[in-house]
Amino acid sequence: MRYINYDEPLYSPDIVNNGHTVQVSAPHDRYHGIRLPHPASTFRFLQFHFHWGNSSARGSEHVVDDNSYSMEMHLVHMNTKYTSVEQASKHGDGLAVVAVLFKVGQVDNLYFDVIVDAVRQVQTGENVHMNVTKPVVLSHLLPKDGVDHFQYFGSLTTPPCSEAVTWIVLRKAVTMSERQVRPCPYEELLFEDKPNSSWNEA
Repeated sequence: MRYINYDEPLYSPDIVNNGHTVQVSAPHDRYHGIRLPHPASTFRFLQFHFHWGNSSARGSEHVVDDNSYSMEMHLVHMNTKYTSVEQASKHGDGLAVVAVLFKVGQVDNLYFDVIVDAVRQVQTGENVHMNVTKPVVLSHLLPKDGVDHFQYFGSLTTPPCSEAVTWIVLRKAVTMSERQVRPCPYEELLFEDKPNSSWNEA
């Protein structure tokens, strides 16, 4: 897997509480993406969103070696051979999602401060929009080894749950403080507690 322009900043991305998660969308004038080798395909970055649980010990949708993580971020990409998400979601190679796991540490992750501040401002209700005030660099949101991963074919975990996704689960977790993982009280964030996907290393 190869990242495309992940070191280039996103300026004024839109953030919204969409009723299922908090989502940050890419501006239309910027191109970021990933390249997958098998089969050779290029995917354009669309948005990233978060999944929390009801405690900082269990918030991830994936479980690795029987370990749950505090939070999970999904970076959603669309195959460039398709012209819309609606079209892409009808094909098995339509979407690719990079899943990033988070664990709680003692210090803040400074790269996430601007996102945490924005999450607090859209927590109060569905379809509350705002622009993130500072540039967001996607490579800063990944673990240092952002290439080592598990890969499988599956579905989206939020509606419409299309069976059109190549899942790329990064093996290494990103560390954030408890304050950042829990930017606002549990009851003020909308989330879904879904069955987890489990992975065990050989």
